[in-house]
Amino acid sequence: MPLRPSIAYDSGKPPPRAAIEKLGRPAPHEGNEGRYTVINCHELITFCMDYLEGDLPNDEEVGFRRHLSQCSDCVAFFETYRKTPELSREALSAQIPVSVKESVRSFLASRR
Repeated sequence: MPLRPSIAYDSGKPPPRAAIEKLGRPAPHEGNEGRYTVINCHELITFCMDYLEGDLPNDEEVGFRRHLSQCSDCVAFFETYRKTPELSREALSAQIPVSVKESVRSFLASRR
């Protein structure tokens, strides 16, 4: 994939302010300053796991961050994607109160 210094922005919403700062700065790699892979919204979605695991090549990581700095839709998607496992663990660890269990059982039994 050729490296081009431009931004692929395919959302109809205005770009978010300071989204790239929320993610931190990519580590500088010699010879890549100012160059990155241009990615669009669809590509950003496919790169989320690799980004979170630190497996994106530097040029794609920079493109990922630059796209987020311009696309509020992708920022919203990425934040949801990033938080989903944590929220799922919290929801699954919640205990249903005994009184609620009894009420549900009683309601279901009355419907038989």
